[in-house]
Amino acid sequence: MKKIKNLFLISCMVAGAFLFSDKNVNAEEFKPNVIGTLTKAGDSVKVKDANKENNKYFKYVSSTDELMYLYTDAKSNDPVIEVLDKDGKLIEKYDSMSQIGGEFIDYAKTGNYYNAEIFIKLKKGEEYYFSTYLFDEENLVEYNVNLIKATKKPVVDVWYGETLYNPKKLSQTDNSIAGLKYDENNYVLTMNNANIPYALGIAAETTNIFSDGLVEIKVLGANTITADSESLLYSFESIVFTGNGKLTFKTKTDEFAPYNIINMIEANKDKVCRVNGPTIESSVRTKNIVFDVNIFIMDGGKFVYSGIQKENNILRTNYLYVNGGQIDVADATCYSDLLNTNYAEVNGGSIRASLKIFGMSGYDPFYKTALYGKDYVRINGGTIFIKYVEPDGDVKDEDISGFNAIESIHEINVKGGNIYIVKPERLQKPLEDKWIGLYTTGEKYNPEKAILFISDKANIQKGSTIDMSKVECSLEYTKCVYDGKEKKPAVNVDGLVEGTDYTVTYSNNINLGTAKVTVTGKGIFTGKKELSFTIEKPVVKAETLKVGATIKNSDYIYKVTKAGSKDGKVGEVSVVGLNKKSLKKIKIAAKVTIDGVTYKVTSIGAKAFKGNKKITSVVIGKIVKKIGANAFANCKKLKKVIINSKVLKKVGKKAFYRKGGKKLTIKVPKKLKKKYKKLLKKAKTNKYVVK
Repeated sequence: MKKIKNLFLISCMVAGAFLFSDKNVNAEEFKPNVIGTLTKAGDSVKVKDANKENNKYFKYVSSTDELMYLYTDAKSNDPVIEVLDKDGKLIEKYDSMSQIGGEFIDYAKTGNYYNAEIFIKLKKGEEYYFSTYLFDEENLVEYNVNLIKATKKPVVDVWYGETLYNPKKLSQTDNSIAGLKYDENNYVLTMNNANIPYALGIAAETTNIFSDGLVEIKVLGANTITADSESLLYSFESIVFTGNGKLTFKTKTDEFAPYNIINMIEANKDKVCRVNGPTIESSVRTKNIVFDVNIFIMDGGKFVYSGIQKENNILRTNYLYVNGGQIDVADATCYSDLLNTNYAEVNGGSIRASLKIFGMSGYDPFYKTALYGKDYVRINGGTIFIKYVEPDGDVKDEDISGFNAIESIHEINVKGGNIYIVKPERLQKPLEDKWIGLYTTGEKYNPEKAILFISDKANIQKGSTIDMSKVECSLEYTKCVYDGKEKKPAVNVDGLVEGTDYTVTYSNNINLGTAKVTVTGKGIFTGKKELSFTIEKPVVKAETLKVGATIKNSDYIYKVTKAGSKDGKVGEVSVVGLNKKSLKKIKIAAKVTIDGVTYKVTSIGAKAFKGNKKITSVVIGKIVKKIGANAFANCKKLKKVIINSKVLKKVGKKAFYRKGGKKLTIKVPKKLKKKYKKLLKKAKTNKYVVK
């Protein structure tokens, strides 16, 4: 553990230093000849004749969120494994086993310490390309790349301290910080309304871990990290923020400026910072880059900075992916590129940014870039809203210049999404051509290879104001059921803030019909956008009575033998008694409808009418299959029974048995007379004649 403490000490001293590994392959040309796929424990890929000039590619498709272990099993030589992104750019390289305390692990007991090994923990469904080759080209042995479940997990520690020069380890049983818990077995750090008066650090005992979120930081309720430290959160491992709470970073004294808020830079290691749910925010002024991470993935929640950064970026990354949620730097004051990355990709969610003039002493007034991707900026979806702030003071218009709001040296590729760029009238002329474009004056710009593509499918609006009718808006729902109450579906306008950029009013939103929603622009957004939704008649719920339930109509009592419903499903019932006690003539119908549900009457229950002193005649319906025992026993005034059913299969014992009274006449279907006589006789019917 002493080693980990020293790593923190060294890293804090060189905060911000990072060497990007960069193996460029054109996205259109990267079509590797894949020799196999690893996806689950037990999968293996055989490798032959692999050297640096003839490296072999295989694919990794994550089938689980659990920790896995990938390793080579060469008997000799020195295998190398490289991890590539979807365009073929090198993310990470592993050329040896992990060490703990200077000792090789050899987790799979291969006997060759030069084998490559990686602990892998990726979000289920994620896909990566890997390549492998042998370092020694004179001894091209065959070997396998194997995938197994990691039953022995590497230790990952969480550290805390007023600074990270002399931190303490947060153990699983540590209760010293209320609301802060670490599950070291599952790598879950939970913050639940925790006020943490320390900086936090995260480090594993081994370095060979490839993950898009090894340590989960679950944020619940309102939390703060408050410290006068070089970095407020420092991690050697990939982290993912989850939960629906808020985490605010602060310093103890206003005049203290840390190097970074979050620092995840470690030489030659690409670690991921993923946000998926909570709000991460700060307004702390920093000496260096505010959020310095290698790979930043925005999946959900909010990432907000509202402080002052005079000389460096708010967010600097190697890769930036925005898939959902919101990055909000609209209230920040930054005199450098706000979001600075090598590779930027926006697929969903939103980015809000404000550009303010760079006017330090000795410099001409200058506007930097909101989103800069050196190698590429690819926008496939989502919303980007960039607002230029008019300069204060005695700045002359002819002195104003700047970069594009969205810029790259090599590639701008806009296939979709919404981009709103607003410049005050005063800036229209000095920055008339600075919107979305390539940085063409740098030494690395190559006009023969550079790409600038903007699809007609993208919704791009620019000017001193934006017409609200051109802004993409959607409703929480477009149909609802009438209940006599006012309906107000939420309006979703990615990248804009209700009350600041627009207001919402509703009309005709109580009664049946088409309701109207009016989204009215505010401030730099002008005009209106009309949306609508329908209020429909309520659909009658298909209520279902359970088997055994008792139901009634005006004359009879029934028991449900097969459930029916109001949406047309026909049930079945048995007649079990009289509801109208004065009834003399019994008529068992083929079907009855009660409370909107239709039932077939298929039987007469045991003792249903036993001992009734008023019944004189009975008509049994066409689909009655069974007459229960003693159903009409001792009905002394009963003289006539008509059985219309042609599907009667059973007459229960003594169903028509009587001790007194006149002979009973039972009329049955002519073709079934013989069969029904046997049923009646078997039931011990007495004093009767069958016709």
